[in-house]
Amino acid sequence: MNAWVAYLGALIGGAVVSAVLTRVVAAWALRRGLLDLPGGRHVHASPVPRLGGVAVLLGLTAGALAYGAVFGWGPLAETVGRDEFIAFLAPCLLVFAVGLLDDLRGLGPAPRVLVEAVAAGFLVQAGYVIDVVATPWGEPFALGPFATPVTILWLVGVTNAHNLIDGLDGLLGAVGTAALLGCAAVAILGNRPASAILALALAGSLLGFLVWNWHPARIFLGDCGSLTVGFAVGALSLKVARNHSGSLSFHVPLLLCAIPLIEVALTLARRHVSGARYFEGDQSHVHHVLLARGHSIPRISASLGLAAALLAATAAFARSWRNDVAFAAIVVLVLLAALALRWLGYVELAVLGQRLLRGGLRRGAGRGGLPDAAALARLARGLAGAGTREEVRAAIASAAEALGLARVLVHLAPRGSGAAADEDASTWTIEPDRLDAAPAEWWAVRVAPAAPGPVIAVEVTRACDRPPLDPGAVRQALAEPLQAALARVARPDSVAGP
Repeated sequence: MNAWVAYLGALIGGAVVSAVLTRVVAAWALRRGLLDLPGGRHVHASPVPRLGGVAVLLGLTAGALAYGAVFGWGPLAETVGRDEFIAFLAPCLLVFAVGLLDDLRGLGPAPRVLVEAVAAGFLVQAGYVIDVVATPWGEPFALGPFATPVTILWLVGVTNAHNLIDGLDGLLGAVGTAALLGCAAVAILGNRPASAILALALAGSLLGFLVWNWHPARIFLGDCGSLTVGFAVGALSLKVARNHSGSLSFHVPLLLCAIPLIEVALTLARRHVSGARYFEGDQSHVHHVLLARGHSIPRISASLGLAAALLAATAAFARSWRNDVAFAAIVVLVLLAALALRWLGYVELAVLGQRLLRGGLRRGAGRGGLPDAAALARLARGLAGAGTREEVRAAIASAAEALGLARVLVHLAPRGSGAAADEDASTWTIEPDRLDAAPAEWWAVRVAPAAPGPVIAVEVTRACDRPPLDPGAVRQALAEPLQAALARVARPDSVAGP
């Protein structure tokens, strides 16, 4: 039997079953009221059924079974093998179950991660393990006793990374399909037909689901779907990356899972710098930034899916470190990723880079803490982009609240005079109204712009239980950009607090 016909059987079987079942599951979830409601961090405008992961999992199973039904159960057993199929599917079912429970009843992160770790442990016993890693310099690196914990960390991390990017119609489906097709390509080139069948069956299942999940989505994956897809991709990427010498070409799974992993790294870096909780949701993910820049949901999902496809193609092409052209391609991709991150314009990354160059990573306490530096950098950017007095005021008020300031006083020169004395100047007073109870003592920093203009001086007041701000940083982030902003807009006589 032609191997390519078998592979197409798994892909098409998964797609057809998933496409049919997704519509059934969506109708059932709608009748039961199992809906993802709009609001908060969600970008959809109306309730949408979830639990699409049910159809995706059934599509995965059906894709492999369709291979057997069409081409014979004997070839299926020879290609996939009952033990291998069960060893892969059983842990996926465990992750699916905890995701389904989260969708139906709601769970905290701890029980989810615990179950994912247990499922990862089963996969380790089945041979999905990061034990000996191939290196560019030739000699492989053995992890020894660290192999199991590193593998569990990888699987749990990749699982939740895919869950994290499931924030737009079709996004995870597009990225996951690209990664799974990449897994299948690597498996076929490495003569691993069983892994290829499993990857193609799940890829087909996601393609069938995408018919209903593309914008405007009529059903979402839910946690049962996003966690299962992430877990399966993480596992298969390890399985197919094993080369004939027995070592693991770990750059292959890194490339296959790059989009979700980059999102996780960005999220943790942003929240570290800003002082936010690591596991608290926000609206600053890559797809949120692209939406804010005016890109449509289909365009974002398609673009990130194409990026994942490019990375997957590179993984298939660069299975060995000893391919010089492939190594060069990886270097080019890293440089392109760095340029893309710069284009996204995350203030936190710029602050983190500056702090790394200075050799300090204190998160909060002390002069020039990371959260303060990030808030001041956002203030400078907000003032630079302000086009109206309301936008100027909003930028200052937002920064004042983020910095925990009690009051911001902006002393302005009266109209018609560019060099008025302080006592003759009008004053803006901005006082955030959502701060905690005021302490007994305060400190204040007063700075003046270097060049003359409408701003004479800026004074910020903060409680003494918070570290003082560097006057130079206040001048650079507030006084100077404010001077330039007010030169662009009509200056009011006074600005009330927000």
